[in-house]
Amino acid sequence: MVEKMTRVNFFIYFYACFFSDLYIRFPLNDFQMGVLNFLNIAPTQLHPNSWASIQAFSFLCKLLSLSPSPKSFFVLFSSQSGKQPGWLSLISKPRLCFLNPFTSSYKNFKGGFFKVLIEEDGKKYFFNGDTPKFPFYWTNEPLKFNSWSYHSMDVDDRRVFEVFGHFSYQIPTRALLRLYTSKTPRKDFIGMYLFTLLLYSKRFLTLLNVLLIFRFNGSH
Repeated sequence: MVEKMTRVNFFIYFYACFFSDLYIRFPLNDFQMGVLNFLNIAPTQLHPNSWASIQAFSFLCKLLSLSPSPKSFFVLFSSQSGKQPGWLSLISKPRLCFLNPFTSSYKNFKGGFFKVLIEEDGKKYFFNGDTPKFPFYWTNEPLKFNSWSYHSMDVDDRRVFEVFGHFSYQIPTRALLRLYTSKTPRKDFIGMYLFTLLLYSKRFLTLLNVLLIFRFNGSH
């Protein structure tokens, strides 16, 4: 999808919030670059909330010793065009995606960005030979993608999907990403998810009690 480039001085723009809020670090991993390449977009063409989903998926795979891939990711997400030409957002699949949004409305991020220069020593992280691993600059044709079929995935991709299928309640993406700096991220994740289960259980019990009260009162 990415064509060979002949420029000498390569650079990439990134929003500062990718690093301050979402804990994205250099070099980008193969999964992150694979998603950008598949969607045919530069990093700043993707909304920060969507980047949060990519980062959370990648981080959770690391915690669970799984290998993330664009195929396993796009069983849970689809892409759609943003309000402005060239923008792209990721939309979670109902009843499949276990990650809730980082925030309901990510605002005031466009003013904070920086330019990353790729020098000769760093090219090995961003190129396969002479070909970039993803678009460095804005593209005019980002991919609007609906879903990847489960049957088209290989064994490793299916394992990722099946493991994540055991999460019965949504994981808070913001809380998950905060574990990025933890010295014991696996232990802290277990504690976080148990708290999430307890929270949902309390909500369920509260709703059940309300329904029983209405039913009881209605029968008198």
